[in-house]
Order: sequence, then structure tokens, then C-alpha cells
Amino acid sequence: MADLSVFPLADDSASDQQPTRIRFVVLGMLTLAMAVAYLMRNIGAINTAMAAEFGYDDKQMGTVLAGFMVGYLWMQIPGGYLGSRFGARLVLPLICVGWSLCALWSGLAGKEHIYWARFAIGVFQGGLIPCSAKVVGDWFPDAERGIASAMVTGGMQAGGLLAMGLTGFLLGSLEWHWRTCVCVYSATGLVWSLAFLFLFRNRPAEHPWINRAELDWISRGRSEAARPAVSRREIGIILGLLLTSVSLWLLCFQQFWRSFGYEFFPTWFPAFLKNSRELSIENASLLTMAPLLAVATGGFVGGLIVDQIYRRTNSKWLSRSGTAMLALSASAACTLAATRANTVEAAVAVITAAAFFAGMAGPCTWAALLDLSGKYTGVVSGIVNLSGVLGAACSPWLVGQLFAGIRHPPTAADGASPTVLSFWALARPWGWNLVLYVIAAAYLLSALGWLFLNSTRSAVERRNSAT
Repeated sequence: MADLSVFPLADDSASDQQPTRIRFVVLGMLTLAMAVAYLMRNIGAINTAMAAEFGYDDKQMGTVLAGFMVGYLWMQIPGGYLGSRFGARLVLPLICVGWSLCALWSGLAGKEHIYWARFAIGVFQGGLIPCSAKVVGDWFPDAERGIASAMVTGGMQAGGLLAMGLTGFLLGSLEWHWRTCVCVYSATGLVWSLAFLFLFRNRPAEHPWINRAELDWISRGRSEAARPAVSRREIGIILGLLLTSVSLWLLCFQQFWRSFGYEFFPTWFPAFLKNSRELSIENASLLTMAPLLAVATGGFVGGLIVDQIYRRTNSKWLSRSGTAMLALSASAACTLAATRANTVEAAVAVITAAAFFAGMAGPCTWAALLDLSGKYTGVVSGIVNLSGVLGAACSPWLVGQLFAGIRHPPTAADGASPTVLSFWALARPWGWNLVLYVIAAAYLLSALGWLFLNSTRSAVERRNSAT
């Protein structure tokens, strides 16, 4: 049960009062944080212009795109620890100011510094997901975690959509320089940080606008009480317990491959359409909005399904694992179907359907994460998101290698090994469809990870009961 005595509550005299909705104000701020972050994170619409200015080939541009993820992965567990130790109200605004200033740096950087500017943005954004997961875990009961997770992941897609559509318009129609876009976007994070400081409190009971009815609703529908802080000593204990959890390993496995598949859209999909379908970068960027919008829509639908199945069946496996497994299998099937499309409209339509189903798995991941992490959401979410970051970092690098090989297949004169030569001899007839085969395989592997994943009890609870 939450501690109701920390601060005075708003209008808590009536026993039959209607709950306030402060948790949804908090959720709205988290959603906006994701949109702001992804606005500066997704540079798929400007990578062609950036590559042209710096003289990068596909492999070099893939390295720059992966630079964000390399920085991002280093702060997953530390970011979760900082959020648990010092509270999201302090940590989230600080890291948002940090990534905004680094985004400004990337808009001013030259060729020799652009990789490190992107790396630094990733470092500061690394704590966003773990801290946000802890906030959702602290502020929402089990039966609302699906839709809460859908809102947060929807913010990611909203930022990605804005980055693609608005940037494509600014670059194409208004003829802005890519540096101007990045510098303007960096200001949004500073505004959000000030608003979050004013509107958020670390624990529901600390918020001056919340009433007792909402506090009762939050605390009554929770499998475990929130834990405000984690000591350094507990970090090692938690990691040791969680490393023995098969379900946690499977959650990390599916997160790696699901993130691998998703990262294709904000990084290489505009260039994929431009090269495979001979479109302008402006039209390719606008078409990329369709799958990104589909991911967001799928997330909302998935969140509703997750909550409804749990309420009707009280089965977390059906709610989380069953939904995700079916959705990701459908996503792989649609991605494969896109290889048979004869027109750009048909290809984008089928890929958009694939993105919709992939988006449905997002709330499943967050809900299962909150189930497995129990009291230690900040640290555990850092572990799981680290797996996703690794997948997202591998994706642009590997797709960049595929782009280079499809355009200019390696030869013995290039010093390519016999294995590489044999691979490209086999893959040459596939052409640009090779990229889609790789993305479909990633979604199938992610679906497989859900088959034996069981989030009925937290990993810490299960381990403690066995010892």
C-alpha cells in the first residue's frame, strides 16, 4: 500500500469521491518526453544530406547511425540506477537538457566530430526508458499497464513520425539545411524539462493535486508496492538473482530482435525506398511516415488488447506472451509479402501492416518487464532495454553493409573472403529484397522468444521462493 501521509492530499474528505486523473498527466509528460527524444534521435530523413556533405559511403553512414546506439547502450543500467536512487523528477530533466545540448552540438559539428556528437546524445538518452519504466511501474496498477505502455511507446512513434515528415518537408519544400533542423529541434527538450519539474512528483502520494481515491486505485491494483530507491549493495544482489531467470533472458532475446527490426524504419527505410523504388528523398521520407504511424497505432491497439485479455482471463501469459507471439509472426509474414509487391504503393502498404503488428508487441514487452521486475523496475528495465539497444545498434550497421553489397557486390579483387563471395553469389538474385528477408527473420526470432516467456511472477519473487 502506498504511503498516504507524505504530503497533504487534495480533497480527500469524501469516501465516495471520484479519483483524480493525475497519473494520466504524468503519462502525458512521459509520452511527450519520448516524442522529444525521438525527434532528435531519428535522423533517417537527413542521413542522405549528411552523407553527401561529409562524403560518407553507405558503410560510413551506417557507422554514424549506429554511433547513437553505442552511446545509448552504456547508460541503460546506470540510467536505471540513477532514476531509482535519485528519482525521475531530478534525473529525467537533467538528461533531457544534456541530450538537447548534444543535439545542438551535432547540428554544428564537422565531419570529425559528428560521430561523437551522436554518441553523446545516445549517452544522455540512455536513462530515458529505464526511468520512464519506473515511473509507469510506480504510478499505474497492473490492469492499466498495457495502455500506459502503449502511450509511452506511442510517443516514440510520434517523435519518429514528426522527425520523418517534418524534416522531409523542411528539407524538400522549404529547402532548410539539415543543420538548421537539428538546432531548432534541440530547443524542445529544454522546454519539456521545465514543464516536467513543475508537473511531476516521484511518488503518487507526494503530488499535491492527487486525491485519496486515485491513490487507493493505484495501490489496490498492484502486484507489488513501489520501491523509491535501490542501494549500491542491492544492485549486485538483483543482478545475480535476475541472471538465473529464464523469462528475463527470453525477454531480452525478443527485445534484441524486435528492436533490430524496428530500427530499420527510422534509419534506413527512406534510403531503401529511394534506392529500390527510385523515389526522391522527400517522397521517401513522407512514405516512411506510414509504417511509423502504423507502429504507433499498433501500440495503442496492443495496449488495449493486453489489458482486456488480462482483465477477462487473469492470465499474464495470454495477455503478454500470446499477444506478442501472434503479432510478431504476422509482422514477419507481412514483411515477406512485401518482397512480392510490384508497385511502391503495394510495398509500402504491406510493410505498413507489418509495422502495425510489430507495434502491438511493444506494450506486451513493457507489461512483462513490469511484471518480472517487481520492485526493481529501474534496474531491470535497464537490462532489458540494453538488449534492445544492442539490436538497434546492430541493425543500421548490418543494413549499411547490405546496402553496400547490393550496390557493389564484393569481388576477389577487393580482398573479400571465399565465404563472403559465396554469400553474395547466392544473394545477388534477391536484390533489395535481401534487406526485407533480414527484417522478417528478426521478427520471427522475436516471436520465438515469447513462446516460453512467463511473467506471472517477478523474477526476484520466483528466485527468492526457490532459495
